[in-house]
Amino acid sequence: ELPCRVQRLQGPPRRSEADLREGRFRALEAMRDEVGADRIVLAHSRDDQVETLLLRLLRGTGPRGAAAMRVDEQGRWRPLLGVPRAAIEAYARAHHVAWRDDPTNADRRYARNRLRLDVLPALRAAFPGADDALARFARVAGDERDARDALGRLLLGLLAPPVAGGESAGCDDASGRKQEGLDLSRVPQGLRPDLALLLPELLAKEGRGLTASHYEAVADLMAGSTAGSKSLDL
Repeated sequence: ELPCRVQRLQGPPRRSEADLREGRFRALEAMRDEVGADRIVLAHSRDDQVETLLLRLLRGTGPRGAAAMRVDEQGRWRPLLGVPRAAIEAYARAHHVAWRDDPTNADRRYARNRLRLDVLPALRAAFPGADDALARFARVAGDERDARDALGRLLLGLLAPPVAGGESAGCDDASGRKQEGLDLSRVPQGLRPDLALLLPELLAKEGRGLTASHYEAVADLMAGSTAGSKSLDL
């Protein structure tokens, strides 16, 4: 038998879904560290993936957010992410495995519940293959996000390669003069947010971190035009 650990979250009774979700993850991560486990195993199904994707799209997410959840991501493993919820429930019934339904799942005040109870049934009736198509889209978006991250790391290495002493090399501007820092003028606008997200990883490898002024400078560069030459001193 597997040991069971229960932890009650502390805090005010009325909290947002996001706050409760982060609280659960913090509790699970603490338990993981306490027992020395490698991963947290989560029971998210394909239905959960579809709901997450649609919620993010309705809130105006970009390409990264369209990846929704990943099977193996940051120490969280979701082995059932491609399995429909109905199939999981059918297996549980066939093997006499009891489960508990969260009563708040019927509360239409929450956006996810309105999507699950009202929108998705109508969508499935009109488009029977909707779940398969949406889950496949999230997988493709996740693969593309991984590719963009790999490309971003490559670009960071080319634009700001480490040199002796742990500093970042500069880039030549249009006049041929040496500029210290990270030159973003040659990076397509669509890739700049990806580079901004990867900057902490780059600096951590060099034993440095981003300060508040760095983040402000990055935001300014992300919003700027591609005209001219801009650099960020790291």
